[in-house]
Amino acid sequence: NNSLPLPVDQKSIEIQLVIGYGDVNNEQVQLVNSSDLPVDLQGWKLRGEGASEFTFPLMTIFPGGMVYVHSMSGVNSSTDLYWGSAESVWSKGEKVTLFDASGNLRASYVIP
Repeated sequence: NNSLPLPVDQKSIEIQLVIGYGDVNNEQVQLVNSSDLPVDLQGWKLRGEGASEFTFPLMTIFPGGMVYVHSMSGVNSSTDLYWGSAESVWSKGEKVTLFDASGNLRASYVIP
């Protein structure tokens, strides 16, 4: 693991888009690494406004790289992660937040 933790004030991972909200089979959150360093996402958490929370497995996202977090079940790959939810996680107007492994807020996005 050669990726270093980035300073909390440095913008690194952005929540770019939430696609297909309201439909568990199509819902996905698109994240992009906007920094020029690889970021180790292991232990990071993606949260909705309710009790829903997704914890990232061992994964490094490289500069300019994207990863999609799907609400439904599936098999994780280098670009697609699966929450394993039986129902829709996201809804219009909801705030999506991303926290690093230390609990620092790294990104947020309000679903339009």
